[in-house]
Amino acid sequence: MKKLFWTILFVLTFTLVQSQSWDTTRKPDLYRTLLFNTELGYIMGVGNDSINRTVTDFSIMTNPDSMFGFGMGVGLRYYHQRDRLLIPIYLEMRAYPFSYRRNFLPYIGIKVGYSFDTQSEYDSPGMLVTPNIGVLFDNGRDKFYSLSVIYELQSIIRPYPPNKNFGGLGLQLGYTF
Repeated sequence: MKKLFWTILFVLTFTLVQSQSWDTTRKPDLYRTLLFNTELGYIMGVGNDSINRTVTDFSIMTNPDSMFGFGMGVGLRYYHQRDRLLIPIYLEMRAYPFSYRRNFLPYIGIKVGYSFDTQSEYDSPGMLVTPNIGVLFDNGRDKFYSLSVIYELQSIIRPYPPNKNFGGLGLQLGYTF
C-alpha cells in the first residue's frame, strides 16, 4: 500500500512539475503590432544636486523585427526633496542584441524627451534622457515582466544662470502586455 501511495504521489508531482515547466522552443509574441508597457521605479539622485524621485512610465511600442523596437510614452516624475511633479513625453528605442533564451530576453534602451512641470512658475524643465539596460521575462502567456537598471538625466532651465541637471541611478519594474 505504501509503495502504491508513493508511486501515485511521484507520478502526480512529476506531471504537475512537467506541466508548469516552460517551453524553451516556443518564441514569445514580442514581435506583434503593439506592445503596452507600464513601469514603476525609484531613482536615487547622484552628483552635487542629488534628488531622489519616484518614476512611473506608460508607453506604446512596436517591434518590427527581433533586434529593434521603438515607441512613445508619457510618464510621471515626483521629486521628493523639491515636492515637484514633472510629466515627461518621450520617444523610446530598444535593441535586443541577444536572442530569446530560456524565457528571458535582455535589452538595452533609451528614452529621450521633454518634461513639463505641473507646479513651478519660475523653473521650466527641459530635456530628459534615460538610458537603460534590462531583461524581459516571459510569463508564458505572451505577457512580460521587466526589470531594468536606468540612469536618468533631467535638465532644468532657470530664468537665472546656471541651469541645473539632475542625474540619478535607479531600478524599474515593469509589465508588458
